[in-house]
Amino acid sequence: KETVLHRFSGHTDGANPLGVIQDPRGNLYGLTSFGGYPKCYPPTGCGTIFKVDPSGKFSVLFTFTPEIMPEPSFAIHLLRDSEGNLYGVNQIGGANFSGFLFKIDISGKFTNLFSFPSTAQQQDGSMPMGVTRDSAGNFYGAMLINGSRTNCGFGCGTVFKITF
Repeated sequence: KETVLHRFSGHTDGANPLGVIQDPRGNLYGLTSFGGYPKCYPPTGCGTIFKVDPSGKFSVLFTFTPEIMPEPSFAIHLLRDSEGNLYGVNQIGGANFSGFLFKIDISGKFTNLFSFPSTAQQQDGSMPMGVTRDSAGNFYGAMLINGSRTNCGFGCGTVFKITF
């Protein structure tokens, strides 16, 4: 039996969710590509990070704004650490417009942890498609394009590791 927990309006709650993750208490966390702050990418917005608690109560934890990125969020693959901080990658934006790794702490503070190198450095790849984290705090993921261009017009992609 299916139960709808939330219907997105495309306004402050977001639009076009990209999946959810669950914490040990049963809370669901997810990202939307659009909605939220409407002046980011009129009329669609930049996206949100949301939470649905076990009772079905929906809340927006964070709204992407033009100061963070001038385009829809295209944030991909949210993950959560044991302290409740959320991490994800965005396919575009960041200092070099090649995507970035971000953190939203439990108070809702956004931090851009890492901006991927410029697409001019094509061997590094661009457009991160996901991220995971090991027990030592290193991040790993894959880039959709660039890297080697021998057999792929936009590049065949790369796999990355980020250490701090």
